[in-house]
Amino acid sequence: MEMTPRKMLLLRAVVRHYVLTGEPVGSKALTDDFDFSVSSATLRSEMNELSLMGYLSQPHTSAGRVPTYAGLRYYVDRLLVPKPIDQREREEIRSLFPENLFGVNDILKAALTAVAEITRCAAVSATPANSAAKIHRMELFPVGKETGMLVLITDSGVVKNRVCRLARGFSAADFERFNNLAQRHICGHELSEITPAFLQTLAAALENPFDFLPVFAFAGELALSASESEIYTLGEQNLYRENALRERMLSDLLKCSREVLSLLSQRQENGKVLLGEETGVEELCPLALVFSGYSAGEQAGKIGVVGPARMDYDAIIPRLEYFAELITKMLNR
Repeated sequence: MEMTPRKMLLLRAVVRHYVLTGEPVGSKALTDDFDFSVSSATLRSEMNELSLMGYLSQPHTSAGRVPTYAGLRYYVDRLLVPKPIDQREREEIRSLFPENLFGVNDILKAALTAVAEITRCAAVSATPANSAAKIHRMELFPVGKETGMLVLITDSGVVKNRVCRLARGFSAADFERFNNLAQRHICGHELSEITPAFLQTLAAALENPFDFLPVFAFAGELALSASESEIYTLGEQNLYRENALRERMLSDLLKCSREVLSLLSQRQENGKVLLGEETGVEELCPLALVFSGYSAGEQAGKIGVVGPARMDYDAIIPRLEYFAELITKMLNR
């Protein structure tokens, strides 16, 4: 059996109907909702052949057909027709980004909130890993009697902070000494250069170096964290709307966040969509992952959605690509 033009139209119609309703699709529904100038008997025969080819399955003897993962893969690769984004929708999407966003963290969180709302899926993103990024600013602020907040900002817009406990009697002059040293000897260095040995050498140059050791330890942790790719997730509750996805799916999605990060970080042979077992992650097998890439200088990150395999790929893929385009523009502005 070969995939004829009519079988392609029929498979596309079954997938579109299944996306809209979530129910098995029969020949009557196809003749009622789509313009097929053939009899129901011919449609049933063609659907049976698509089933034998592995693109459709029949959940029950008397039920209609639903697309298999192979059918969805064929649809995504060859039959998908992206829904265009008109100017009004583009303006609405742009309006979801506040004007006062600062750094990649804020931009991605705003994007994920919007993506989760628009797609009704769980939104995920992976920040670029960049150990070559340079430290633009590192400063220690007092926040309590014996605590301070250490802030690190890279030239690529990554912002990290950490509240740390300070030595008893840590004075305003100590804050000034640390900040002056950071300005002279830490700012401008690549994140990969902020090693424990490098920081210990700096601490030794200060009066009462043991009082500063916790601060320098946190400085090393922030530099390492800022250099690594990081995953953000928002909108996991949207998975509840699928009857097949119980509350367990939310905790499973969170548990496998590192696996999702690995998927987003590697180049995929299957383009921008991973279906079920293609992810290689057991918890994601009932789901699909759709993603698009953005760039920050020479570094690349990903933004995507995790949702039911019957998600509306025609609408979601072009909108994710537009979000990625906006993120790239904001990060490189």
